[in-house]
Amino acid sequence: MRNVKPNGKVAFITGANRGLGLETARELGKLGIVVVLGSRDSKKGEAAAAKIRDEGITAESLGFEFTKS
Repeated sequence: MRNVKPNGKVAFITGANRGLGLETARELGKLGIVVVLGSRDSKKGEAAAAKIRDEGITAESLGFEFTKS
């Protein structure tokens, strides 16, 4: 899938560097939604974003960590 046109929507998906999170990001991206892949390991997140960008999807990555207070 190449040249997916963004539709103005953005989705932030946690745990998106693998498994269900990555597939969710991929499928939303195919619908023209800009996806932001959240992951605890920023290198893995960027690698996953690059992988789906190669499919023509607009994707960025964001490293983050949940902490309990």
